[in-house]
Amino acid sequence: MSRQAKNVVTDDVREAPASASPGLQTALGNRNIARMLGAAPIQRVPPNASTPSTAGGPAGADPVERVKAAINARNLDGLITIEKELRFELAKDPLNPPLAVREALANARHWAMERIAAIRDTYAAPLAQNATVAGSDDDHSGEREVTETLMDDECAPFLGVLAEGHPEYRYEYANTDVQTKVLAAVSLHASRRGVAQIGHRSAAEAESRAKSNLTEGSWCGAFAYTQAEAAGGLGPHLRAAMQGEGGIRSALTYAGAANNPWVWVFNRWTKLQDYHAERKSLRFYDPVTTAAPAHGILPGDLVLIDNSFGTDPDHITTAVSFDGRFLRTIGGNQGGAAATDETGVSRSGPFDLLHNPIQNDVTLPKDKWPIGKDGKPVKTADPTKVKNHRVHGVGRWSIVDYEIRLYHGGEAAPAKPTANDLKAAASV
Repeated sequence: MSRQAKNVVTDDVREAPASASPGLQTALGNRNIARMLGAAPIQRVPPNASTPSTAGGPAGADPVERVKAAINARNLDGLITIEKELRFELAKDPLNPPLAVREALANARHWAMERIAAIRDTYAAPLAQNATVAGSDDDHSGEREVTETLMDDECAPFLGVLAEGHPEYRYEYANTDVQTKVLAAVSLHASRRGVAQIGHRSAAEAESRAKSNLTEGSWCGAFAYTQAEAAGGLGPHLRAAMQGEGGIRSALTYAGAANNPWVWVFNRWTKLQDYHAERKSLRFYDPVTTAAPAHGILPGDLVLIDNSFGTDPDHITTAVSFDGRFLRTIGGNQGGAAATDETGVSRSGPFDLLHNPIQNDVTLPKDKWPIGKDGKPVKTADPTKVKNHRVHGVGRWSIVDYEIRLYHGGEAAPAKPTANDLKAAASV
């Protein structure tokens, strides 16, 4: 996560303009609450790091009561400290963690997830006002981005709590509606982190290559992976898939055994797609034609673009805002090619999906282009190949992909993992 709550009240409290809609006034009022909590960068710590503290009571006290005390006091710093200590206890015996420790971490997680869902509910009306209107050509994606940025500011402190929770069940909650809203908040946080990299191409490329283990070649996918990893904990099992458009689409659709491995859940091995279905959070990839895709588009979704007149998409970006018709994205490895050119991280769009251009016809080889009246070859489409729309498709990961788990790629389920296996997976 990129933020942490601070229990500091500031004097910087802004009022909504008198002319603002009631929904936006509510949103701005909620933002003031977030400002009182404050926000500052945080770093996730390894699960075996010990940070003794008396937050929420003595370190030896009942962990559930300590968590409840921190929650009741709205002491997010103290709650995060307790979580770190409890993760240290988890690491001692990951196969049989103490019930009280698991329960305490679940209390912290569920409370934070409920807060995030409640915050997002208050923004439903303002966001509805930022939607495209039938029969109008007005672009509201920029207004929508402003509103969603306010929403992200409010959710960020509670995302910080989730970042320090049980790594295997970071976003687990029985209420599917709450879980879905938290996934949307995590994805939004990733897109806002991506926007913050504009003008910092050198640092963004270096970070993306390091986090993705990518030494050379195009880094647009590595950039998208890095924002999701840093903002929400997207798992390292997706590093390789995120390095190419084909790998992304295969992973999002569970194509092939490699994209549907075994995953360790509680005390059993199960197939990944089955567990995603069990959690009611399946991955998907929706091709885009001249309308919004079936699942809609949320900030943080992957957007694959066809720039090079081919049969497949060739560029990976992240959605920033979408009003139902107009889409804005952020991408790395776009703009100037030189490492010193800071436009290498930039925005694209707004793309009008109602008129999603079919300008990316698959072209004939250059030596087969007909000669025009001026004596020069004329770029010509190959009538035997499929033509793509500019925005090729949109994909979304499962919320499980943002949790740290143990995977196995064999045909048969392996034996029960050892404690060291689970420790190794959690320490990545």
